[in-house]
Amino acid sequence: MKFPVFLLGFVLILAAHAHEGHDHGDEAKPVAVASIAPRFEARSDLFELVGILNGKEWWLYLDKADSNAPVEEAVIEVESGAFKGQAFASEGVFKLVAPSLALPGQHALTITIETEEETDLLTATVELKAADSADAKEIRPSKWLAYVAVAILLALLIVAVISMRKRT
Repeated sequence: MKFPVFLLGFVLILAAHAHEGHDHGDEAKPVAVASIAPRFEARSDLFELVGILNGKEWWLYLDKADSNAPVEEAVIEVESGAFKGQAFASEGVFKLVAPSLALPGQHALTITIETEEETDLLTATVELKAADSADAKEIRPSKWLAYVAVAILLALLIVAVISMRKRT
């Protein structure tokens, strides 16, 4: 029974061991910044609009500026250079299909918002880097996670074999 416990402890120590390019010392490390989808904000006295890139489509969230209440019924038109498009509402989110606005570069946006009672004109600028574009590579887990998983599976297999030998 002592051997499986020792083996499991050994596997856990190996997982925590510093390896090339890594140091588990006490010195201060810079904080890693999480990657988030590209976005823009536009505000006026009447409305607040946030746009988030999802593939080649922009998801637009529209709120009243004074109460932060969502606006569910509106006509939102976006222009940028040669592009002109209208967002459509879907489950509380306005969606704008705009492949040209998902390409790397700086895009100056002119946004027209019309509701039954109000009309407003907003402007925003969004800058996309090559990594932000819809063709960017998918984020993959690091290799060490795979090594730890294999080591744990190997340890469990060894424990199972030892247990079976003791029974026979």
